[in-house]
Amino acid sequence: MYKILSATIALTLLVSSSPAYALTDSNLPIDLQLYDIKYHRNKKAIEYLYNQGIVTGYEDNTFRPDNTINRAELLKILVGDKVANIEHVDEWGTPHPDYLNCFSDVNEEWFAVYVCMAKKEGWISGYPDGSFRPAQAVNKAEAIKMLINIEGIAPSENPTSIPYDDVEADAWYIPFVIAANERGLLEVDRGNFEAGRDMTRGSISESMYRVAMMKISGNDKYVKEGQQPTIKQVQGGNLYPINLEQNQKWQIEVWRDDEYFVVKRDEDSFAVQAYTIDDATGNIKKPYRGDEYRAEFERYSTMEGMALSIQECHFRYEYIMEDARCDTILLPVDITQQTVHGYSAQFTDDVGQDYKVKIVSKAQEEVPCTVRAQTYDGELIYYTADSEAMIKDGFRGVYKCFASEEDAQRHGYRKSYK
Repeated sequence: MYKILSATIALTLLVSSSPAYALTDSNLPIDLQLYDIKYHRNKKAIEYLYNQGIVTGYEDNTFRPDNTINRAELLKILVGDKVANIEHVDEWGTPHPDYLNCFSDVNEEWFAVYVCMAKKEGWISGYPDGSFRPAQAVNKAEAIKMLINIEGIAPSENPTSIPYDDVEADAWYIPFVIAANERGLLEVDRGNFEAGRDMTRGSISESMYRVAMMKISGNDKYVKEGQQPTIKQVQGGNLYPINLEQNQKWQIEVWRDDEYFVVKRDEDSFAVQAYTIDDATGNIKKPYRGDEYRAEFERYSTMEGMALSIQECHFRYEYIMEDARCDTILLPVDITQQTVHGYSAQFTDDVGQDYKVKIVSKAQEEVPCTVRAQTYDGELIYYTADSEAMIKDGFRGVYKCFASEEDAQRHGYRKSYK
């Protein structure tokens, strides 16, 4: 009997005869963990993949984003999550023969399972001499072809125009590069593509990040920040997608094991109720006396971007409500069609806990949070995005969104003077 490895297996861009070393303190800011990406153009992409456990750094706390990547390393990160869901080793750790010896130079090495699965699925074919050449550096054309095939993106058929000056009309890689270009997955969208140039760790991280963001958004292409529509009209009766920050009124259910939380947002306030399920009767039970539940938007979570934080607090001394111990659930603010199972969205939070979210209701319009407003010391105050005044005022996550300062002013809010 073969077993399935955990889907939370950590993948790495650094794969060689010597394993990547874990960094000493994962609680440090990312700039200190991987200090050489601080000013790199692919910093955001690397941060996201690093926080998702898809890539790691070297033992000296570097990522080396401009280093090249070889064919075996690339396949490990592109196929790793899929390998985690197949039966490829038995209960004693013996590899399944289907995932060994698939090329003349791929036998029982660490990368064999990734390469052999990719071949088995038809994503790669190797060279005419029967080899795969795992240690060979990957050029940009080869890397993009692998990415497009493995992600299930259809190559572009009969493209009418080529956006790159250095790409010939009969180049073998055109369908893959055009497909990636049309979906916004490439750093360079015009000019010279440089197909024969070696792919770097930073550049492949950027393309992988854009694929992830495209899937999360539910769109058929990656949209850069600042290019999204300013107002998103949601079709009636369709509860997905939803942005929990930008949608001003909604109700969701968050399920965890035998209990669920009802979270409601009405304009700029939250209400949270929690219920458990009686194992014997299957009936709903209300929480114990002394429990408290609250929710807010969290700007500084380990998740990518804004998160909705739901806290479940248990008080040791329930009558005087002291000595609280709180558990936190983090939800991504974007819940999209890509994650829907039936009427619910399934996701894994930043510590690996699985949750199911059901959208019960929502408003028909979403408003971009260009301006965030709250009641502060009895006054209606608003802040522009990432304003230092938010920190000075002790700004917390419950607020109302406005598309512009003028909108906030029309509703009686004034700008913070700090």
